[in-house]
Amino acid sequence: MSTDPKNTDKKAGAVKPKRLTKKAALAMLMPRNEAEVCALIAETIKAQTVREEAVALRDGKLADAAAEIEEQFGYDEIIQAADVDMARNVELLEMWADQHPEVFGDLKSVTRAGASFGWRLGQWKTQLKSKVTWEMVVDYLTSLVKLAKAEKAAGADGDKDTILLGELAKKFIRVCVEPNKVAMIAERENVEAVAVMEAAGVVLNQEERFYFEPLREGQAGTTLTGGEG
Repeated sequence: MSTDPKNTDKKAGAVKPKRLTKKAALAMLMPRNEAEVCALIAETIKAQTVREEAVALRDGKLADAAAEIEEQFGYDEIIQAADVDMARNVELLEMWADQHPEVFGDLKSVTRAGASFGWRLGQWKTQLKSKVTWEMVVDYLTSLVKLAKAEKAAGADGDKDTILLGELAKKFIRVCVEPNKVAMIAERENVEAVAVMEAAGVVLNQEERFYFEPLREGQAGTTLTGGEG
């Protein structure tokens, strides 16, 4: 007859104990009376105080260490001076590039001395047409929304085109009644949406920004951009 424990367990129908869930395990630590509730509160307050003191001490020591390092090495001054130099140099390169278009020919950028520089399109942004203000844009879009609301109230007899324009215009206005420029940019491929924007006095465009980008093998280069034109 086998004395293998495995076989014995099987014959006896032994059942492995279930693992407690996190909630069940936590329930075992739950306070059982008012005194234990007060003790748990006191323990929590103590932990909170210890944490706050530790954070304050850590931040204070970090600030002291940073001040000591700066006093000894002057890194902030070095970094600021480098920022000034880089901004000036990129501006000088942009001026040179503007005065020597023959260097670029049909190209937007060129490579020199281990760096690429030239012009590239920036992010999409909204821009007002001449003599148009954002208040005028909001008034126009709001009027479209009101017209669409009126047409919807007419039921089946409502003008569908007016309702459609109103729905588009509504997307371009925030709840605080201001133009939603993000939504306008997102709808730049929508012909109907662009038509509504242009009628309101808004055009979408991209400006070319001058950039300077070191060409580094094995790592992404840091891109510097020129100032606003």
